[in-house]
Amino acid sequence: MSSVLVVLLILVLSFVPVTLAFFWIRRRGIVFPFLVTLLFLAAGVATLVMAAVIQSLITEALPEGAASFAAQFFDVFVRVALTEEGARFLVFFVLFAGIRVFSSQSILNEGFSAGGGLLAGLSFAALETAAHAASEAGVVLVRALSAAPLHGACGIRCAQSALSAEKTPLIAAGRLISAILLHACYNFMLPRGGIMAALAIFLALSSLVSSARAVTNE
Repeated sequence: MSSVLVVLLILVLSFVPVTLAFFWIRRRGIVFPFLVTLLFLAAGVATLVMAAVIQSLITEALPEGAASFAAQFFDVFVRVALTEEGARFLVFFVLFAGIRVFSSQSILNEGFSAGGGLLAGLSFAALETAAHAASEAGVVLVRALSAAPLHGACGIRCAQSALSAEKTPLIAAGRLISAILLHACYNFMLPRGGIMAALAIFLALSSLVSSARAVTNE
């Protein structure tokens, strides 16, 4: 099989969770206009690009020979979790501001934002998974079982945070912080293997199930 076909197959497999989520959201009674669906998928791409740029700048600015624990703590909580969830929040905040300007405000509610956050989070995870799998194909299944649910759950929380930022900033801050802590805990536990990795996967899956309850038009 040619390398191009392998990459395409990996990309298709990576987007399976996105496709399943799209039809599940519709069954929950939320039907996004075609353009809005594309915007949410694009939000995942924009978040990935923004986070990657920020992370590369942080990496270049870090001094060599930093203490091991301090370096690991900074990498897990700041360079990865904070940058990715912060970028996700900013992308949603701008997206929702645009929707308020160009569309009816009535479509912006908790269920709408949660569904969009889920799509954007899974889009982010799909591209990230494809990038990792291009060099290590065996990672697709592991990431589908853990990273995709993680980013889906964080996407929901960040989208709801962005939606409520203007009217209830304290609630918005709490939602954003919960996404950052969830992401950081997952990143801290997964590489340690064994029971810690199992707990990381359970944390990602249970967080997705809990967060996805907000995806409803009721």
